[in-house]
This record gives sequence, structure tokens and C-alpha cells, in this order.
Amino acid sequence: ISDDALLQAAKLLDQYHCDFDGGLIVNLAPRRLPKTLAFLASKKIAADLDLALKSVVRGDDLETIQVLLDAGADPLAGVALSSALSDAAWAGRTASVSAMLKAVKDKAAPKVITAYEGALRKGFAETAQAFVDGGVRPPPVVVPTSSPCEAKELTAEQRRLLARLSLPNANGLAGLAGNMSCKLIQECHDLVLIDCNSAADGPAYYIDQKTPKILATCGGACMRGCTGCPPKQWDCSCLR
Repeated sequence: ISDDALLQAAKLLDQYHCDFDGGLIVNLAPRRLPKTLAFLASKKIAADLDLALKSVVRGDDLETIQVLLDAGADPLAGVALSSALSDAAWAGRTASVSAMLKAVKDKAAPKVITAYEGALRKGFAETAQAFVDGGVRPPPVVVPTSSPCEAKELTAEQRRLLARLSLPNANGLAGLAGNMSCKLIQECHDLVLIDCNSAADGPAYYIDQKTPKILATCGGACMRGCTGCPPKQWDCSCLR
């Protein structure tokens, strides 16, 4: 049945003072009947407009979406962070997102940001741009900072230090886990912690660069028999 025919039927029933059930709006919303929906909505019948909106936003029926928004449907209604706006964003429905954003007053609301980020994660660049065009300010990109204990390449001076102390260098010996590649873990005043695959069977050295002197050999090389690890002179955060 066409939208026009159903609208005429609804108007005829209204003339005879028939009561319309609120479930009609929810049931008819996905069927692309915007004129009939607008008429039913004008009767102020009790209906779950938010549910009706969620049922149509994954399509391209902008007329129905607008009718429901005009009737008071909330694009952000839903459990937890779910919403009609999120449904549209995660389906890449750019036009639906643009239409609903016009009805959203708080563009910085958590549900708005969740919907925006969902579009980005799904790879819908145009949909994400619709948020920006609609007045949403993307949250700042947080650049992860490297851990202070993240392994780094040895400097030339540190490689010479290992050689001077007759310790394995980056080209050094092989252990049970393979070649031992020595890395700088942390410098702590005059001290330095150098790890040569200690997670396996390699050593980790606490070295006084100034002396120079090995303060402690730790890690897998001592087969759980390490003593003085870390040495008492070491007061920095990274440990092996």
C-alpha cells in the first residue's frame, strides 16, 4: 500500500474518532511512509519515537528520519553508549548522521564522541567528516609516550664501555634463546642498566660508567641465583 493511500485511510479513521495505538509508529517507521507517520505523530499518541528512529537510521529514508526528529525522537537515546546516532555512524550512513546532528544540542556529549569514533574505527571517513561539519570537535589525539624502561639502541660510547669491561656487545655471544642483542634500558646518574636478552638466559648489567665497574650482573644469566640485584646504588625505576 502506498503512503498516500495509507494516509487517507488514517485520516478517515480519525474522522470517526478512532484511537491510534502508539505501536503503529514503531511498526510503520521502517516502511518508508513519512506522510502517514507525520500525521500519526501530529495526533500526539503515546509512541516510542526513539525506538522508531533506531529502526530506520541504517537506511537512507531521510524523510522518515526528519519526521521522527520533528516529533521529538532523541538521536542519543539508548542504553549505555548505544544510540540511533551510533547505529547510523557505525553503518556509514552519512546523510542520516548529518540529519540527526542538527537535533543534537550538546555536540560534546559522550554518546556523540562515541558515535564519531565508531565511524573512524569502521573506516567511514565521510561519515566521520559529517560529525566535524555538524559542529563536533574531535577529541585530541593522545600520542602514547614510550615507557621509561623501553629498550633502546646502545650509543657508540656504551658499546665501547661493554668492550672495555670485556662484556658481550651487540654482536656478542649466543645464548639458549639465540643471539644476545644488548640494549640500553635506563641511565641513572652515573649508572647505566644494559640488558643483553635477560628475559631468556642473557645477562643484565648494572654498570658504573664513571669508574667503570660492573655493580651487578642480573637477569637470566645467573639462573635465579642473582644477588645484589639491583645494586644498592641504583635508585631509578627500571629493574632487571
